Amino acid sequence: MGPADREAVFQAIALIKSARDLTLIVIEHDVSLVFAFCQTIAVLHQGKVVAVGPPDAIRNDARVQRVYLGRNAHAQP
Repeated sequence: MGPADREAVFQAIALIKSARDLTLIVIEHDVSLVFAFCQTIAVLHQGKVVAVGPPDAIRNDARVQRVYLGRNAHAQP
């Protein structure tokens, strides 16, 4: 599925979610789409939970940056 199709699917899911007041679990590797769509994100690495929280907290989490971006948690930007 291409990016445009994936975004269309997420938009359809968002409509269903709000119309029925549902909580959904989404597994997706497109981080920008996850940050735009999800209120709470759980990040897994090698089958273990690394972090859970809202998009801003996940985006700034040193553990997530270290695991997925190879950044040193103590390095200066």
